[in-house]
Amino acid sequence: MLCRLFTLFITAALACCVAAIPLQGQQSNSIIERTPGRWPWHPHRPRPHHPRPHWPFPKPHWPKPHWPKPHWPKPEPEPTAVPTMAPEPTTVPPTEPSGTYPPETTPTVEPTVVPTDVPTTFPSMTPTADPTVAPTGTSVPTGVPTGVPPMPGTIPFGTVINQCTVNGTIALTFDDGPYDYTGPLLDIFAKNGAKGTFFVNAMNFGNIMDYADVIKRMYKEGHMLGSHTYSHADLSKLNSTGIALEMKKLDDILAPIIDGNRPTYMRAPYFAYSDTVSKTMAELKYHMIDANIDTKDYEHATPDGVPISVENFKKGLEAGGTITLCHDVHQTTVELLIQQLLDEIKKRGLRAVTVGECLGDPQANWYRPAQ
Repeated sequence: MLCRLFTLFITAALACCVAAIPLQGQQSNSIIERTPGRWPWHPHRPRPHHPRPHWPFPKPHWPKPHWPKPHWPKPEPEPTAVPTMAPEPTTVPPTEPSGTYPPETTPTVEPTVVPTDVPTTFPSMTPTADPTVAPTGTSVPTGVPTGVPPMPGTIPFGTVINQCTVNGTIALTFDDGPYDYTGPLLDIFAKNGAKGTFFVNAMNFGNIMDYADVIKRMYKEGHMLGSHTYSHADLSKLNSTGIALEMKKLDDILAPIIDGNRPTYMRAPYFAYSDTVSKTMAELKYHMIDANIDTKDYEHATPDGVPISVENFKKGLEAGGTITLCHDVHQTTVELLIQQLLDEIKKRGLRAVTVGECLGDPQANWYRPAQ
């Protein structure tokens, strides 16, 4: 019995194996056909290509809508206005113009040209070889000073003066101002009970109008104001007309500041005097002031140079000098030098006064009043 069962089992197993062989081949082929792109692939059939989309994706091209252009009606041209003739006036206008209207024709006045040798430009502060420098301005000076001549005195006009005549006096004079240090210098004079003489310019280190209050204070406190020309010009290089203009322009600026007065004392820049300068100053009624003590503060305008200026001053005093040259435009002169000079003057028993006082000239002669 067992043998028969075993035989049947073997026979059935073999039958199943034989039956499964064709089914297995069909199953393999169907799988390959259903799954393209997988391995293995049929060697005789091409592999299908399925491209992948790439970045960036192409933008869709939508068709642009077509909108018809509007057709606006053209504006009709405006009718052209036809000018009409105004009716003629019924009244006749007056033949002569009234007082509120100018005359129809204005008489033309031909200018009279007067030949003159007036130069056209001022010289620079550096002397030049050209002796003619043309003044500028709206009018040409006539050579006659503006204002009433000073009172008669013993001080000559047009003569260079460099020595005091009143014993026991010495004059400290200052050129080229006013400037930033002029006000403090007046304080030093007030503290020491002394007076000074200032030969000023209108345009040099500063504009004189910027220091009008200093000039007015100088005048009110009894210091002496003198002319140093308008622009610090070298008068020896100018003709008489140019010299007169340099003096007149400064006088015209000073007069409103000092109660309408104009200086009668002057000092030529660079001490540049000539026969023409002397003659012109005599005609204009100016006293010409030089100096016989030069501190040379302009060469030693440093703290280390102040002792040299003090020594120059002492040597000048020992030589009999009485009119001293200084400059109020240097800081060291005002802050370090002047007090030492005033101390030396007191030490010698002298008085620091104005040039006019050291010459014995009354204060009424220091200025020329306006007409």
